[in-house]
Amino acid sequence: MNIHVKVLSGEKAGKSYTIKVGEGCSIVDLKNEVAVELKIGVGDMRLVFNGKPLLDTKTTADYNITDGARLHATIKAADKFSQEQNSSTSSTIDEKPQVLNFSESFMKILKKHFLEQDAQEVYRLFQRNIHVTVNAMSLDDIEYMAKSKLNIETKSE
Repeated sequence: MNIHVKVLSGEKAGKSYTIKVGEGCSIVDLKNEVAVELKIGVGDMRLVFNGKPLLDTKTTADYNITDGARLHATIKAADKFSQEQNSSTSSTIDEKPQVLNFSESFMKILKKHFLEQDAQEVYRLFQRNIHVTVNAMSLDDIEYMAKSKLNIETKSE
Protein backbone atom coordinates (compact mmCIF):
# COMPACT_ATOMS: atom_id res chain seq x y z
CA MET A 1 0.00 0.00 0.00
CA ASN A 2 1.10 3.60 -0.59
CA ILE A 3 1.39 5.94 2.39
CA HIS A 4 2.00 9.65 1.95
CA VAL A 5 4.40 11.24 4.44
CA LYS A 6 4.60 15.00 4.82
CA VAL A 7 7.67 16.35 6.61
CA LEU A 8 6.85 19.12 9.09
CA SER A 9 10.32 20.00 10.36
CA GLY A 10 13.97 19.80 9.43
CA GLU A 11 15.70 20.53 6.14
CA LYS A 12 13.00 18.72 4.18
CA ALA A 13 10.05 20.49 5.81
CA GLY A 14 7.08 20.95 3.52
CA LYS A 15 8.03 18.09 1.21
CA SER A 16 5.85 15.02 0.75
CA TYR A 17 6.97 11.49 -0.02
CA THR A 18 5.12 8.32 -0.99
CA ILE A 19 6.27 5.19 0.82
CA LYS A 20 5.31 1.66 -0.28
CA VAL A 21 4.78 -0.82 2.55
CA GLY A 22 2.86 -4.03 3.06
CA GLU A 23 -0.61 -4.14 4.58
CA GLY A 24 -0.42 -4.28 8.37
CA CYS A 25 3.35 -3.76 8.48
CA SER A 26 4.97 -2.79 11.77
CA ILE A 27 5.57 0.87 12.57
CA VAL A 28 9.28 0.04 12.88
CA ASP A 29 9.30 -1.23 9.28
CA LEU A 30 7.41 1.87 8.15
CA LYS A 31 9.91 4.12 9.94
CA ASN A 32 12.78 2.24 8.31
CA GLU A 33 11.27 2.85 4.87
CA VAL A 34 10.73 6.54 5.63
CA ALA A 35 14.28 6.85 7.00
CA VAL A 36 15.71 5.36 3.80
CA GLU A 37 13.64 7.72 1.65
CA LEU A 38 14.59 10.81 3.71
CA LYS A 39 18.20 9.67 4.19
CA ILE A 40 18.06 10.13 7.98
CA GLY A 41 18.35 7.90 11.02
CA VAL A 42 15.24 6.15 12.31
CA GLY A 43 15.82 7.70 15.74
CA ASP A 44 15.85 11.20 14.24
CA MET A 45 12.17 11.18 13.31
CA ARG A 46 8.71 10.82 14.77
CA LEU A 47 5.66 9.80 12.75
CA VAL A 48 2.17 11.07 13.54
CA PHE A 49 -1.20 9.90 12.20
CA ASN A 50 -4.46 11.69 13.04
CA GLY A 51 -2.69 13.65 15.77
CA LYS A 52 -1.28 10.56 17.48
CA PRO A 53 2.42 9.65 17.54
CA LEU A 54 2.99 6.15 16.16
CA LEU A 55 4.52 3.66 18.58
CA ASP A 56 7.17 1.24 17.34
CA THR A 57 5.42 -1.69 19.04
CA LYS A 58 2.25 -1.29 16.93
CA THR A 59 1.32 -1.96 13.31
CA THR A 60 -0.35 0.13 10.63
CA ALA A 61 -3.48 -1.97 11.17
CA ASP A 62 -3.56 -0.94 14.87
CA TYR A 63 -3.92 2.69 13.78
CA ASN A 64 -6.28 1.93 10.85
CA ILE A 65 -3.69 3.24 8.40
CA THR A 66 -4.85 2.25 4.93
CA ASP A 67 -3.69 2.78 1.36
CA GLY A 68 -3.41 6.50 0.62
CA ALA A 69 -3.19 7.52 4.28
CA ARG A 70 -1.28 10.70 5.11
CA LEU A 71 1.26 10.74 7.93
CA HIS A 72 3.28 13.62 9.29
CA ALA A 73 6.97 13.33 10.10
CA THR A 74 8.90 15.55 12.45
CA ILE A 75 12.66 15.46 12.11
CA LYS A 76 15.04 16.26 14.94
CA ALA A 77 17.13 19.26 14.05
CA ALA A 78 20.89 18.86 14.15
CA ASP A 79 22.42 20.49 17.18
CA LYS A 80 24.21 23.51 15.66
CA PHE A 81 26.27 24.11 18.80
CA SER A 82 27.72 20.60 18.81
CA GLN A 83 28.39 20.78 15.06
CA GLU A 84 30.25 24.08 15.40
CA GLN A 85 32.16 22.85 18.42
CA ASN A 86 32.99 19.60 16.65
CA SER A 87 34.29 21.34 13.53
CA SER A 88 36.32 23.98 15.39
CA THR A 89 37.77 22.18 18.40
CA SER A 90 37.99 18.48 17.71
CA SER A 91 41.57 17.31 17.71
CA THR A 92 40.87 13.63 17.18
CA ILE A 93 38.09 11.73 15.46
CA ASP A 94 37.25 9.80 18.64
CA GLU A 95 36.44 12.93 20.70
CA LYS A 96 32.72 13.46 21.31
CA PRO A 97 31.52 16.80 22.67
CA GLN A 98 29.28 16.64 25.70
CA VAL A 99 25.79 17.66 24.61
CA LEU A 100 23.06 18.13 27.19
CA ASN A 101 19.48 17.39 26.26
CA PHE A 102 16.78 19.99 26.83
CA SER A 103 15.74 18.64 30.24
CA GLU A 104 19.28 18.67 31.57
CA SER A 105 19.97 22.14 30.19
CA PHE A 106 16.74 23.57 31.56
CA MET A 107 17.29 22.03 35.00
CA LYS A 108 20.84 23.38 35.06
CA ILE A 109 19.51 26.89 34.45
CA LEU A 110 16.73 26.51 37.04
CA LYS A 111 19.20 25.30 39.68
CA LYS A 112 21.21 28.50 39.23
CA HIS A 113 18.17 30.52 40.28
CA PHE A 114 16.23 28.21 42.62
CA LEU A 115 16.82 25.70 45.38
CA GLU A 116 16.91 22.08 44.16
CA GLN A 117 13.37 21.30 45.34
CA ASP A 118 11.95 24.53 43.90
CA ALA A 119 13.74 23.96 40.59
CA GLN A 120 12.18 20.50 40.32
CA GLU A 121 8.71 21.91 41.04
CA VAL A 122 9.13 24.67 38.43
CA TYR A 123 10.29 22.05 35.91
CA ARG A 124 7.35 19.76 36.73
CA LEU A 125 4.87 22.64 36.22
CA PHE A 126 6.61 23.63 32.99
CA GLN A 127 6.31 20.05 31.68
CA ARG A 128 2.62 19.90 32.59
CA ASN A 129 1.87 23.24 30.90
CA ILE A 130 3.73 22.24 27.73
CA HIS A 131 1.94 18.88 27.68
CA VAL A 132 -1.49 20.53 28.00
CA THR A 133 -0.65 23.17 25.37
CA VAL A 134 0.71 20.72 22.79
CA ASN A 135 -2.16 18.27 23.28
CA ALA A 136 -4.63 21.09 22.61
CA MET A 137 -2.97 21.90 19.27
CA SER A 138 -4.13 20.46 15.97
CA LEU A 139 -1.65 19.22 13.37
CA ASP A 140 -2.47 22.33 11.34
CA ASP A 141 -1.45 24.49 14.34
CA ILE A 142 1.79 22.56 14.70
CA GLU A 143 2.52 22.76 10.97
CA TYR A 144 1.81 26.52 10.95
CA MET A 145 4.06 27.05 13.97
CA ALA A 146 6.86 24.96 12.44
CA LYS A 147 6.64 26.83 9.15
CA SER A 148 6.62 30.22 10.82
CA LYS A 149 9.62 29.37 13.01
CA LEU A 150 11.54 27.85 10.09
CA ASN A 151 10.54 30.65 7.67
CA ILE A 152 9.05 28.25 5.15
CA GLU A 153 6.77 29.58 2.46
CA THR A 154 3.32 27.99 2.41
CA LYS A 155 2.68 26.11 -0.82
CA SER A 156 -0.76 25.01 -1.92
CA GLU A 157 -1.06 21.27 -2.29
